[in-house]
Amino acid sequence: MLLYVNKKKERLRKIKILLTLIGILFLIIANIHHLRQTIHHTSLSLTTYTSIKKLNNWYGNTSPIEIYKTSKKQIKIIIIPSTITKENAPTIAKTILKSQTQTKSPLYITDELNNHIISSLISSLNLETISNLSSNCVIITSNFEKIKPIITNQKLTPFSISKQNFESPTFNTFLETFFPSTKAPSTKLDKEQASLYSFANDHKDIISQILNSSPPSILEQPFSLQNTLLKNIQLCIQTSYQTFCSLDDKSSFIQNISQTLKQIPANEKPQKLILLTSFEKTSPQKLSPSSGLLFRFQARQALLLPHEINSEPFETIKQKSGLNPKHTNNLMQFYQFKTVEIDIK
Repeated sequence: MLLYVNKKKERLRKIKILLTLIGILFLIIANIHHLRQTIHHTSLSLTTYTSIKKLNNWYGNTSPIEIYKTSKKQIKIIIIPSTITKENAPTIAKTILKSQTQTKSPLYITDELNNHIISSLISSLNLETISNLSSNCVIITSNFEKIKPIITNQKLTPFSISKQNFESPTFNTFLETFFPSTKAPSTKLDKEQASLYSFANDHKDIISQILNSSPPSILEQPFSLQNTLLKNIQLCIQTSYQTFCSLDDKSSFIQNISQTLKQIPANEKPQKLILLTSFEKTSPQKLSPSSGLLFRFQARQALLLPHEINSEPFETIKQKSGLNPKHTNNLMQFYQFKTVEIDIK
């Protein structure tokens, strides 16, 4: 039995399959090429970085206060942590005041607490201290072994005091003196700088690793971190002799590092990475303290980092760009910025 094969139809089918395969292959290659072109270009910036690490330092800073009472329930000994913190200071202050309410006795501070801030705390509470141990005083110490014989001889009963709140004008002044409150950044550049500090603190080891790689690769980094490292940031790399910068505000962190490292001579080694916030227009009257300065005029551009700012930064930066420092033009543009410096291991 003979089978009829329509060769023309079969040939068209093969051509259609071939064209489909070629089309799929073209799309794959085009997408790979597009990914390579765009992966390092983004509008997302590290200046809006938010740390996901939450440190509960307060837990270690709130050690309980140990007290020992007489048979009449009066406080005789107060054992405080060797380190006073903003968290445990209210508990210590309240416990000391309670001992004064009960006994009206002077306070004796043991030797290991000499030059300790406990003296300033007691002074802020306006309480009496004595320099020699007496039978009617309240002992404040951080050394259990030193007062152990007194506990045994007087058969004192131990108690533990957990975290307590305490406020008074003089005590609040003490806290602000020794543990000043951290002021939240208010300006746009200060907020961006705070974000960059968080990024640097969270990833300082990874940053050093990237800068010591040749060339830096995003694929070598943890997958969970890759999206962060693909955000854009302007930066400079400092060697022992000079500074090299990449001011592309559309390129990723990895890309800008790679481009900057190519500028560094083979005999020089990166020592410091400097992250830059965005640029904000400024003038001689508006330049903020600890800010850097950027100058742009036609095809000219120059940069002064914060440590390079002198008494006449606007004249200096014009001279650095090759202009007469006294020359002025309405087209000249000046920008200020903040920085975060990271030492490279």
